[in-house]
Amino acid sequence: MTENESKEWEIKDPNAPDNTPQEKQPEVNNEPPKSVQDSIANAVQQYSSFQDQINNTAFNKKKTKEPKQGRTKKRGFFSGFIVSVITLVFLFVLLCIAITYMVQPEVDAEAEDIVNTIEKLETAYYTTFNSFLFIKPTSYDKTLDIDISTSKYFTAFEVVPKKSDDKETEKCEINLYGAKGIFSIAFCYLKSFISEYIPLE
Repeated sequence: MTENESKEWEIKDPNAPDNTPQEKQPEVNNEPPKSVQDSIANAVQQYSSFQDQINNTAFNKKKTKEPKQGRTKKRGFFSGFIVSVITLVFLFVLLCIAITYMVQPEVDAEAEDIVNTIEKLETAYYTTFNSFLFIKPTSYDKTLDIDISTSKYFTAFEVVPKKSDDKETEKCEINLYGAKGIFSIAFCYLKSFISEYIPLE
């Protein structure tokens, strides 16, 4: 057996270091080429600029929406105020109607008493002077001694000639001023109520 043949049949120890010369493998360069780096850098810059544009657009939208919200709040407040005013006016009208309906008999009775008193005094004056005493609107007449200043619903009266087809007969007409509507009646009633329970003096 030759020396070369003995080397071929020699058993190698698997744990023994391998001293056989190995061919040098070329080193792998993991870094990308410069062109690829440039393209990545450009992509990052474009992405950041695009992100800035999105942020600016969202910020501008918020800015433009804020005035609209303010206008909406103002319109809501104004419409709510109008509804409140209309409701209060409606309730006030209902209150005046209720008061007028409640005190109308009292108003009619007071008017009838005043008219009857003036008619009696005018009749007495007519029998004495053969004419009626015509009086301009006033709350007190010294001649007939008529005073309605303390009345609850009427503030003034007047006596005027009454037109008649019979020229030989002279007549007079008595007009009262004061509570002749729902608002005036309600005002007079509330005024007397307040003065009765809450003295102003």
